[in-house]
Amino acid sequence: MSQQLPDPQNQQSINSVNNGSDYVGGDKTTVSNIQNSEVVAIGRGAIAAKGNVTIYKGEAYPRLNYRIEILELVKFYTQTFVGRRAEIPQLIEFSAQKSPGYLLVEAVAGFGKSALMYQLLHLHETGSWKSHLKPYLLYFFIRQQGNRNTPVSFLQALNSQLLEILNLSGGVPNELSVLRNQFSELWSQALLLANREQPLLLLVDGLDEMAVGGDVTIADLLPSLTFYTHVIVTSRPNPEPLQLVSLEHSLKKAHILRLQKFDQSDIKALLQKYTNSVEIVANLSLRILEITKGEPLFARFVCQDVAAKGEPALSQLEKNPPADVEAYFQEQLKQLASVSDEEGEIAWNILGLLVVTLGGITIEEMAEVLKENKRKVRKAIDLIQRFLLGDSQVTLMHLQLRKVLTEEFSHRDQVENRQKLLDFCAYWQKHHSRYALAYYAQHLVEA
Repeated sequence: MSQQLPDPQNQQSINSVNNGSDYVGGDKTTVSNIQNSEVVAIGRGAIAAKGNVTIYKGEAYPRLNYRIEILELVKFYTQTFVGRRAEIPQLIEFSAQKSPGYLLVEAVAGFGKSALMYQLLHLHETGSWKSHLKPYLLYFFIRQQGNRNTPVSFLQALNSQLLEILNLSGGVPNELSVLRNQFSELWSQALLLANREQPLLLLVDGLDEMAVGGDVTIADLLPSLTFYTHVIVTSRPNPEPLQLVSLEHSLKKAHILRLQKFDQSDIKALLQKYTNSVEIVANLSLRILEITKGEPLFARFVCQDVAAKGEPALSQLEKNPPADVEAYFQEQLKQLASVSDEEGEIAWNILGLLVVTLGGITIEEMAEVLKENKRKVRKAIDLIQRFLLGDSQVTLMHLQLRKVLTEEFSHRDQVENRQKLLDFCAYWQKHHSRYALAYYAQHLVEA
């Protein structure tokens, strides 16, 4: 049963459903008690109440469960989150202000912008938001992989979340123009919900990864604000994020928070995530800080090395210290490539496959694609587990790692691996692969 959108100023009415006679139209679509409004059919399975919100119902309009889509990412980033003791209170305080506005979190790659946004989401969901003013929260993490960086993916995720916040039925369309209209309607109603006790906060991570070249970008869709509404955007400094929007856009006037390098206390906290050794934490944290220069992603991997192998691992790195995390990745991959046994070869092939996958893929699916024994694939993954993200479905853990790996595999290697994925996806009816169902169409477009 569909609903007329109640008075957004009245939260109680937002959560109520009117009962009464139904108007049926489109594809099994109903609307109840549209009073003093003209009901208009809008395409297959969609209806609209003039002056309210268009409700899209039927199989053609699924609602995206975006929180499930990013489940593995949230788990990965929050398990080992450390630091940002000053930044988190600043962001929470910003979200509670009456004056609306944008805040830009800016840092180079590997400094923890995404980790910070996932941590805010985690704090909100676990009741750890350090303010009595807990906002309505919307979020989107822009990713090049899997084309999760397009205006359509952005609006489908946000519109689905807005439907939840407004307690409305129905789903979301696929066409950009219709999605924009839906977002305009839903965002307007969400703005009316925002108040002193419960502001409205939108998190948009990774503006530097958004797709460009089309008529519309995600930056063009960043919304206008009213009292008690705020948007936090993260980006690398290049491309210059404030140049991605028009002169009159509110992002131009954004407050800017630049993330700094880790200090020794952050390194100690990171070490404590990986080891219970008080001696290692006390005696080696300063040396780790010196070799990594406090770069968070670099420090994370060196702390893992030291926790697993002790002081000798750090001494070895100090003999020929990598310039940055990319140089560290290159050295680690060189060591893996030198492993001549079967497991090493399979591990290398897995990394080559993950360079061209469009999203998370299971061990069983990888075994099918590579035509390897599943047990051997599982054992090979143990060699490269620290470079991967996810449990049931895995992907590469960071864009910088993907960049380094892309340079390690030739164009021919990548073409061959894409063809293997395409051949595997073609038999989706046989194996019912989740990966094939999610990405087969995109692989066909890219072929």
